[in-house]
Parts: sequence; structure tokens; C-alpha cells
Amino acid sequence: MATIDPDPTDVAALNAALIAERDRLAQIVDVLPVGIVLMDPSGRVTLENKVTRELFKRDEAPAPGLSGPLRGGLARADGSPYDLKDVPIARSLRGEEVRGELVRYTRADGRRYDLITNSAPLRDPAGKITGAIAAYEDVTALSDAERERTAFFAMASHELKTPVTAVRGQIQLALRFFQRGSADMVSGALERADAQTTRMAALIDDLLDAARLDVGRFDVVFAPTDVAEVVAASIARLRPIAGDRVLRVDLPDEVVLVTADARRLAQVVDNLVVNALRHGGRGDVVVSVGTEGGRALVRVRDHGAGVAVEDRDRIFQRFYRSESARATPGTGLGLYVSREIARLHGGDLSLESTGPGGTVFRLSLPLIATR
Repeated sequence: MATIDPDPTDVAALNAALIAERDRLAQIVDVLPVGIVLMDPSGRVTLENKVTRELFKRDEAPAPGLSGPLRGGLARADGSPYDLKDVPIARSLRGEEVRGELVRYTRADGRRYDLITNSAPLRDPAGKITGAIAAYEDVTALSDAERERTAFFAMASHELKTPVTAVRGQIQLALRFFQRGSADMVSGALERADAQTTRMAALIDDLLDAARLDVGRFDVVFAPTDVAEVVAASIARLRPIAGDRVLRVDLPDEVVLVTADARRLAQVVDNLVVNALRHGGRGDVVVSVGTEGGRALVRVRDHGAGVAVEDRDRIFQRFYRSESARATPGTGLGLYVSREIARLHGGDLSLESTGPGGTVFRLSLPLIATR
């Protein structure tokens, strides 16, 4: 039987059409908001999209696949490490379909990701496995939110239970002293109960402020405000709780005028000074006010051991408390709320310097422009 050779023109047109369709699909895959990886039966990556390259910090160079080195670590939800042969796409190359498996990836630079992964084998019409595809979604923010929620309830239950228990105990003592006719002892017990209720009110205020910031209902009433006046009032208010510590203040002769909510600005200064008293060693706490480059600057300096290196990038996070700070009461919200207040005023709060000689926090606010 005679054979008919295909028209070379038709073959070329078909190849061109296939290449165009492949490129079109590659462009579609590249803009998907989830990571996509295709592998051939040998575990070699044949396609990955932009999300994948960004996650693994790769340029357009070929990915290592299952046989190459992994820059970083892969772990299961319980933290146990994966062997590369057991990751979802590798199991799909053996015929398994994986749905909704949490993979924790730690990049070589230390950044951690939580990835919900789905994978499935690819088969030809005869059912033979010709490769596998994996799709994953970055749910790190959701995981962090869940961890934050858990930390919040654990912290709130502990920090609020402590003063409630103390108040109850002092009231019971006061009742006993009253029955015995010991007026002085009753007064002392009630004073201690009052101190605990004050502490509890401060904890509740911190929690409410964080919640208000989350939903955009944090009330701020702006008006021309003298920063030096706010700082002086704050220092006068806090001196009675400083004990044998010395609070020193360095104020300029001129008015330092900003547009601010004086109550909220005082809240920031109070937080910084109380932190310095709690965690800043036994030396003086120095608060200074000045101006620089069109901004008002408030610096709070202690003479403690400084902030540990591993804590410096995290101290402004919600609920974060360093190991050294956990020995004292607190919510881990003071610095977070204070920085958010500063930013609502068009300014910022930062850790300016820290070390064995002490720590300096700097509050920066835009000055009111003068003609």
C-alpha cells in the first residue's frame, strides 16, 4: 500500500500552533496567584510559575527537582522533616493524590512559609504516569494569625487571672480584718486590692487598644500640642512609681509644637518610660525632647544590658515578649500600640540604639510648619 507523506507545510503549521499554545498556557500559569510545579517521571521540573520562583528565590534557571540540593528545609505540620521522596509531588509521581497537606518550608535566609499543598499524577490515555503537578497556596499569614490568636488567649487568661485572684485575696483579708476590728489592716488590704485593679485596668486598656487598631476605630483627636509639656507631665506622673530610680528630663527652652492627641502622645511616653523602669537595669532613665530636620524627637534612654540581638526585629510585634521580659507582668502590646499611635500621627517609633551601655527608643513626629 502506498504511503502518503504529510505536507511539510501542515507539519510546520501544527508545530507552530502547538508551541504558541504551550507558551500561552505557560503565561497563564505564570500569573496564577498560587504556586505551580510540573515534574516529569524522573523528578525533573519541567514548569514552574513566578510564585514558585519567588518563594524559592530562583531566577529563570532550571529548578533542581527531586534529585538536586534543596536550599532550605521542608517539614510536616508537626515539625518533623520531610525526606524529598516523601514530599507531596514525589508521592504523586508514584500514583498518590494529595489534598490539603500543610508543608512548612524554611528558606535558606531563615524566612518560614506555611503552604497548603495539593498534588496529583499526570497520566497518558493508557493510564501510565507521565509526570505530576503540585499546586500550593501560601497561608503563612493565616497560620501566624492563628498562632497570634492562641497566644492572645493564653496571655489574656494568665495576665487577667493573676490580678483578679490577688484582688479576691485582698478583699477576703480585708473582711477578716474588719471582723477583728483592725482598721489599719483593712486599709492596707484595700490599698493592695486597688493597686491590682489599676493593673488589671491597664491590661484591659492595652487589649482594647489593640482591638481598636485592628478594626480602624482607634480614636485620635488632633490639636496643636507642645511635646515638651506632654513629656514633663508624664515624668511628674511616673516619678512616684520609680522607687529609688532617678527620672531625668532634658527639655528645650522653646515650645515644640506638633499636631497630636495629647492623651495618646502621653500614652506613648508613659509606655516607654515604664518599659525603661522595668527592663532598663538600675541606672537613671533619661527623657529628652528636641527637634531635627522638621521633626520633634523624644528619646527615652535607660542604662540596662540592652535588647538581645534575636529580639530587636520583633519587639514591636503584637504580644511579643522577650525571654528577659517574661519575668514581669505585661501583655506584649505596649510597644506595638505605641508605634501604631506614632504612625497615626505621621511619625514613627524606633529602636535607635541598644547595647551593654543601655537602650534608646526614639519617637519622631512632624513639627507644625511655621512661617
